[in-house]
Amino acid sequence: MSDIRTLGKGSVRALARGQDFKSIGSERKSELVIRQLRGLLESGRLKPGEKLPAEPALAAKFGVSRTVLREALKVLELSGYLEVRRGYGGGTFVSAPAAEEFRTVGSPAMSLPTVTSRQLNEVRLAIEPRAAGIAARAEAREVGALRDAIREMEVFDDRPARVLEANFNFHVAVAKASGNPVFVAVLENLKVALYRDLNHVVRDPGWREACRGEHERIVGEIEGGHHERAEEAMCRHVEAELDVGRRGTGV
Repeated sequence: MSDIRTLGKGSVRALARGQDFKSIGSERKSELVIRQLRGLLESGRLKPGEKLPAEPALAAKFGVSRTVLREALKVLELSGYLEVRRGYGGGTFVSAPAAEEFRTVGSPAMSLPTVTSRQLNEVRLAIEPRAAGIAARAEAREVGALRDAIREMEVFDDRPARVLEANFNFHVAVAKASGNPVFVAVLENLKVALYRDLNHVVRDPGWREACRGEHERIVGEIEGGHHERAEEAMCRHVEAELDVGRRGTGV
């Protein structure tokens, strides 16, 4: 295999020194790309601040399509391993978060590009308000996990990867509080699509504050046993999230 240093100059050459990206075989390709890149990141062979090669060159080195590569890079970005910078001198860079910020966002069962914002809208509005209403009807309304997720959003307010994770955990906790494991399974399968739709707004402090406030209202309605109001609060919140998602993806 040729040395990746032939791909470019400067930081790309520094990044690639001593690395040998291996061609991917017939297994689930995006998962294998994620695994190989994560190994290089966690071992320190790819160092914070270094820039990855351009997509066409990196895809060729792995022997995968650019669509597969983008899916893998998005998962690693949402996990806190990579950072995408726009504009002049931009590209995909190795992130430098605190060690505990690293999170592994699993590769979804459905390919990320196949889930549109409209489809996400339809599924979430079909199940999440209903889950909140059922949770409010439960005899034992345990909201500890919901409040933990809200606190985590506040504590890690300056860490986008952690905010996205805490936001997602809140919605899964509501589904779990409904007692219906099907709701939970559906949401978990949509994790990467939901992260994708909110990734462009998570750095907006106004959005983060509004999101926490909406979560507080939902918890209050569930805790008070107000099932209709819990459904309405969740419906408004999901619609707001989906609206910013559509604006960000253009889908």
